[in-house]
Amino acid sequence: VYEEGIRTNSVSYGQNCVDLFISGANPRTMTLSAGLQYEHFNYKSFLWSSDQDIYIVEPQGFVNYYIRGDMESLDDRYFPSRGMRLDTRLMVHTDNAYQYDEGLPFLSILYGFQGIWSPNNRITILPSFYGRTLIGEKVAYPYLNAMGGEIEGRYVSHQIPFTGIGHMEYFDNSLVGLALEARLRIFARNYVSVKGSFALHDDNFFGMFTQMGEKNIWGVGVKYSYNSPIGPLSLLLDMSNRSQGIGAYFSIRKSF
Repeated sequence: VYEEGIRTNSVSYGQNCVDLFISGANPRTMTLSAGLQYEHFNYKSFLWSSDQDIYIVEPQGFVNYYIRGDMESLDDRYFPSRGMRLDTRLMVHTDNAYQYDEGLPFLSILYGFQGIWSPNNRITILPSFYGRTLIGEKVAYPYLNAMGGEIEGRYVSHQIPFTGIGHMEYFDNSLVGLALEARLRIFARNYVSVKGSFALHDDNFFGMFTQMGEKNIWGVGVKYSYNSPIGPLSLLLDMSNRSQGIGAYFSIRKSF
């Protein structure tokens, strides 16, 4: 886990999850689901970089209730040129099925949207909007807002990607962001992208917009990708106002 590009701690834990849900799937409309989830986090070790960063966490189980809506019409998994993607999730978190820490449960609301516009067969514009809000007096450590990296949900399921933040960082209880990518296909399988991200965070949702100059986050990057038979090969160079310089990220991706 990092803060402004500096590692603050290393966390080792095991996680078990059981998920029971009902879902109605329709490819032309939003897929809705509702369910009951049990998650257990068995924290084994924390390595803190300083005494000021110490956060006491013990192994704990959670009973969560959720509703979720998904919609996707992308024409390609890796290099879409048309379609859209929408994801919304409301979850109630408890440690005994009706309370958290002998008080009211806390809530998490996650939302994200990606649109795609291609003015021709070489240029594609991909705007995105996303955010996550935590509501409650006490919030458990495993569900704190996390953002960073290129891959959504890489280290924790609710992790939000952000250009210019190479590692996962924790943020305040309300987090909202915008991203824009302009992608150019220069040859049959070769792509160059220019990316930008902007985010706000605060413990109060409305406080994000009244303190925009104090807690804004921006990031920019340039990315080259080759659509190989084993999946996209990509190299990203990026930076942000929370990084310690220019970062480089190389990836080979293939989803099944």
